[in-house]
Amino acid sequence: QVVSKMAAAGDESAHKFPEGFEVYDDEKCMAAEAPSFEGLKDTWIAGEYFNHGNGKPTILLFWEKFATGDYKVNEQVADWVATLGDKVNAIGVSVDATKADAEKYVSRLGKHLEEQRVTMKMVPNVAWDEDKKLSEEFKKVCRLAVLGPSNMFLISESGRIMWRERFSQTYEFEQGLFKRQTENLLANVTLVKVGKQPEEEAEEEEVELDSDDDGALF
Repeated sequence: QVVSKMAAAGDESAHKFPEGFEVYDDEKCMAAEAPSFEGLKDTWIAGEYFNHGNGKPTILLFWEKFATGDYKVNEQVADWVATLGDKVNAIGVSVDATKADAEKYVSRLGKHLEEQRVTMKMVPNVAWDEDKKLSEEFKKVCRLAVLGPSNMFLISESGRIMWRERFSQTYEFEQGLFKRQTENLLANVTLVKVGKQPEEEAEEEEVELDSDDDGALF
């Protein structure tokens, strides 16, 4: 059912992604089973532990305390999630080096940073990704070369990845399609098509996967 929903989506969107932020309908992770949150149980920081696939869509935001340029994304996502109420589960997963770094950010929630013109915010549930294990799993499922802060995933009520999108201080959350795709999923409307990967990019992706790469995530 999830696969057919993706394949049967409506007219292709005219949305233009900035270079380096592209998303395609035929990416390996689309409709794939999302990695479990089980490993976050012992590193949960705020809210109450849950796993996806529990009957509600899940919004996942990877973030980092030291990625100060992405604080605006955190703020926009938190404000938007607050409007959705109990329709979704939302979690912000810190990819900081230590749990203490993530906890320090959480302890300052609500603080307004005048110079950056942003208020430190986060979605209700927060966990720390020890050794970046979860982000590594999502990276592998999606066959991404890098998966850092401000990568977001929309996971269906049955635990399937329906959409992913990366944001930054130059491509803010409000400029993307994530909100619209979530609204479509909640309304049981087919997700917007964005087109398939260019053939040369698809070939490069396969070559990269066949190589041995033990590099860091960032």
